[in-house]
Amino acid sequence: MGDVLLREVENGKFDDVPDLVESIFSDAIISRGFPGAARVSVSDILTKVQGSDGPGSHRKMIDAFPGAWVQWLANNPGGLSREEQIADYMNKMGDKIRGLYSIPSNEDSHVFSARFRNKQPANPPVSCVRKPDICVLNSAISDLPDGKVNWEHLRAVVEHKESLNPVAFQAAYEELLNCARLIFASQPNRRFVLGMAILGDYATFFYFDRAGVISSDRFHIHENPEKFLRVIVGFLFASNTDLGYDPTIVLKDGKGFITVKGKKYEIERIIYVESSLRGRGTVCYLAILDGKKYVIKDSWVDISRQSPEHQILKQLRGVAGVPTIAAYEVVKIGQEKDTTKRFRKFLKKTKFFNARELAWRRILAIAENREHRRIVMTPYGDSLETFSSLIELVSGIRDLVLIVRDLADNDILHRDLSLRNVILAKLDESSPLRRAFLIDYDFAINFIIQNFENAKGHRTGTLPFMALELLDSDANGNPKVAHAYYHDLESIFYILCWICTVLQGPNNEERKNFNFAASEIGMWAGLHVDNPNLGDIRVRKQDSIEHLNRFKSNVLGEFSPYFKDLHPCLLAMRRVLFVRTEIDEFDEPDQLERGKAVLDAWAAMSKEERELASDDFKKKVKGAKKDVPLSDQHQDEVISDLVKILDDTLDDLSKKHGSPPPVTVVNNPSAFAVDAAAESPAVAARKKKRTVVRKAAKIEVAENPLGVGESGNAGNGMRGTASEDPGLEPNLDEKPNVGVGRILRSFVKKTNPPPPSVRKSTRRSARSGPPEQSSRTLRSAMKPSGSKRASSLNRGMPL
Repeated sequence: MGDVLLREVENGKFDDVPDLVESIFSDAIISRGFPGAARVSVSDILTKVQGSDGPGSHRKMIDAFPGAWVQWLANNPGGLSREEQIADYMNKMGDKIRGLYSIPSNEDSHVFSARFRNKQPANPPVSCVRKPDICVLNSAISDLPDGKVNWEHLRAVVEHKESLNPVAFQAAYEELLNCARLIFASQPNRRFVLGMAILGDYATFFYFDRAGVISSDRFHIHENPEKFLRVIVGFLFASNTDLGYDPTIVLKDGKGFITVKGKKYEIERIIYVESSLRGRGTVCYLAILDGKKYVIKDSWVDISRQSPEHQILKQLRGVAGVPTIAAYEVVKIGQEKDTTKRFRKFLKKTKFFNARELAWRRILAIAENREHRRIVMTPYGDSLETFSSLIELVSGIRDLVLIVRDLADNDILHRDLSLRNVILAKLDESSPLRRAFLIDYDFAINFIIQNFENAKGHRTGTLPFMALELLDSDANGNPKVAHAYYHDLESIFYILCWICTVLQGPNNEERKNFNFAASEIGMWAGLHVDNPNLGDIRVRKQDSIEHLNRFKSNVLGEFSPYFKDLHPCLLAMRRVLFVRTEIDEFDEPDQLERGKAVLDAWAAMSKEERELASDDFKKKVKGAKKDVPLSDQHQDEVISDLVKILDDTLDDLSKKHGSPPPVTVVNNPSAFAVDAAAESPAVAARKKKRTVVRKAAKIEVAENPLGVGESGNAGNGMRGTASEDPGLEPNLDEKPNVGVGRILRSFVKKTNPPPPSVRKSTRRSARSGPPEQSSRTLRSAMKPSGSKRASSLNRGMPL
């Protein structure tokens, strides 16, 4: 966890920040922990502790203090450890302050404890061993026996090292960082975590939140007693809110209440807690209001994102398989929005900024500002792994394919299709099947209004489900190509492979005696190495996917026997999703362009025209689909091919198991229903443009009907006979004349000319080109591809 965690916070770390302690534990904040005191200053506390009216020197404070500062770790008559000595001394400091200000001690009072210096708290949320030297606990919790105190109870942490040196400081920092992560993972209602490192006579204060780490300048505890006292008083007397807890959530043992838009939802259980430190910090609750179940997603959103999740979901309202928003808010603490900017906004104003200008300016340019937001959604569902039968699993995969299509029709790319982002929900009690929902739109973008660059902040994909192209990075670590709809389709393919490998069968039954880490799928996840390299994983994955025999042996060969009936389905999906990628592999230099023209013409034909087309031309279409990269194929055709494969699989499964087909078979894009009443003006405009394009194409098809008749010649100047073996590429021996494909390209080019950077690469596919969009990718983004789809199913979502 260490190296990964260090890299996670690397570009969000601010060191040696002056006035950090005074900002987080200001006198106003300290005063809130002193009942009945209108205003308390740490300077006043120090004066009273010293036992004189004047500020005096630290010598007077030492004389007035039991144990004495000058005796700091000097005498040890009880044989205590260093950590126990420090905790005991700071607790005596707290007792003296309570006496001076008449503050009663009760079970909610905070105390320092060194009980975990040699053993870790119970029930760690992740499999690792961390032993905080000193922690802050509630008084009642500190008296509980071992095994009863866990990471959920820690308020703050302190690490101690005997001397000050770079190695010791780094070790203390890493321990605090790991402890902070475990606290976040154990306390879903935590907004930030505080800590301190004591090295000899020096101390450094730390603040951890979802944007990274801020540490104070190093200070001498004897030469700067007020700052040291401020930290101790803050740990002991600050309110839970000022120690980083969310006052809008009351949580105990996974149950409680959460407030959204002034309404108090009862928390039935916690569905999901993200285990990372820096990032969204997503927590999902199953909650109840007025007898109805909701999913509440609590997360920290990078505000630089142009298409935040709640806006994406509003745009997709009414689309089947997409969550429905019931409420949304930006969380406020008091009257102030809860953001990670709260304790970073003074960085540019501090007098120390000039000295740290170069280092801080670089980090400030990268570091994100995250805003605490909540979305209340319906419906609630279970993970995809809980499928009850092969039919329900394949039906759910089919749902996902259609959701990707509907998202693209509404100008949306999900960009994080993974197993944890798919659920099954029961919407119709009369139906034996649940339908799939695609959740978590944090990485989704509207590709019309937003460019393809990621928003600021640390970004990681869900590694085993990432498309091959997206694993290929440039020198800056960014994908070489822009994310496209077919990358999400490829992720669906990997989701199905994962399930078939990991599970024994339905109802989330895990395989017995199966070494997942050594499996092919496990290697896609990087489980075979400590620090997975994207390049190595891509090569391994590509080798297993694009070579048929290796795919059969390395992937299908590791499937659980229960999923044997899905082998033909995966093989067919593979043929659609993974096509030839290198232009120099073609027998003829213009074979790719001729393949595009064939697919353009086929896409422009109606169902009736396709039925009348010659067998030769149909073979050319089949061959072109093997040759032409998905970036240059028509979206509806790719979706249609996948849907047909899944429909055929459902038919076969239904016949074999004696049950009726669970879904209506849809084999042609023209058969998809369109909800005209739900169309937005933008969708209607795209639909109108598609009609114009089809009319232009039909004129050409009518003049040259693609080889209809007995001659066997394909129209539009495309002649030649495809191989009798459907597995071989057809021989397109002549370059086509101007035909349907060029009419389509010409029309789109005239109505929506691409930007100059795209025009220069019109013949470059997204598979082999740079991050700019290829010409076909641009056309896919602009083309009128329908509207929100009508569905006989209810709308909704789970998490």
